[in-house]
Amino acid sequence: MRKASYKNLVIVNASIESNSLVALARSTGKEVWRARKIGASWNTPVLVDAPGGATEVVLSVNNAVLGFDLSDGKELWRVGGFGGYVCASVVADKGVVYVVRTGAKGGGGALAIKAGGRGDVAESHVLWRANGSSLVSSPVYEGGRLYWVDGVVHCLDAATGKEAVKPRRLAGAGRPYASTLLADGKLYAMSIRGGGHVVDAATLQVLSHNTFTDDTSRVNASPIVNEGHILLRTDQFLYCIGKK
Repeated sequence: MRKASYKNLVIVNASIESNSLVALARSTGKEVWRARKIGASWNTPVLVDAPGGATEVVLSVNNAVLGFDLSDGKELWRVGGFGGYVCASVVADKGVVYVVRTGAKGGGGALAIKAGGRGDVAESHVLWRANGSSLVSSPVYEGGRLYWVDGVVHCLDAATGKEAVKPRRLAGAGRPYASTLLADGKLYAMSIRGGGHVVDAATLQVLSHNTFTDDTSRVNASPIVNEGHILLRTDQFLYCIGKK
């Protein structure tokens, strides 16, 4: 899904279909505004509370991370220096946008951007840059830490961009398309065909590695939690995992 909702708007990333970010009225489906020529991306637009009380919509595209005005779709700010295929969505907390993606030039593919800027904010609003890369899976923010999985589970201090915990390789894990789930102090990381790992979020200790012996189909969808149960979809089945 490549859309987000805000008040009476549904914001759709239609960059692949029309090279646009589009706002539709929730009640009628009519187009309210359209930001054109945004560059290709496969991720979900994210709403960010900027300093001063405004809410912006942020999207990571092939050559930049962009912030837009929700009222009219006008581009407010950008951080460039990227290139290539981008699927991972940004995450945000308290006016800071956290990015982990491939294709960054000079400084790595993990960075923190303070929202609320105008124009090219690469020099003025980038709080830190760090080495990191994620082709498809989106990062997770929780409790001042930024997590992502690319066959290795990473954890950065969100305030500084420095390693909070030493990265840990997940034995048997393949490439992840699903985004990592954080629930009950644990990270649930699914790879396309390598099963799922449960990792302690505080220490990155691997608690378990689980596979379905009778289901060898792909796992592309991200898991979610509902009332103490994990809902997980493979290409073959939908699973509900938890205590009966």
